[in-house]
Amino acid sequence: MSARKPTARDRGRKWRDIRARILSDCPVCVSCAASGVAREAREVDHIVPLFKGGTDDADNLQPLCVECHADKSRADIGLKARTRSAASGLPINPGHHWNDRGAVKTLERLVMDT
Repeated sequence: MSARKPTARDRGRKWRDIRARILSDCPVCVSCAASGVAREAREVDHIVPLFKGGTDDADNLQPLCVECHADKSRADIGLKARTRSAASGLPINPGHHWNDRGAVKTLERLVMDT
């Protein structure tokens, strides 16, 4: 785990100790791991956000990568997750409407023509 410079959002030594323990116990993003991907966890997320009554108890905390934490935080306040794309330019989310077979064939044809 790399040292992190304290920010205005830090909530004191107690939180830093809890955060360090969670990331030490499980250094892999639990959301990515559930999808079969191993990615370093760099954020500690409150499963039930503090503003919705969540606590700093260990059973309310989970290690997430930066991207998953950003998506979860957006969802917590009612926003959609950002769409990420692969090197091909297609969205990674298989449910995205661009990933239907017609769109993929059109894009493949365009790439082959260039």
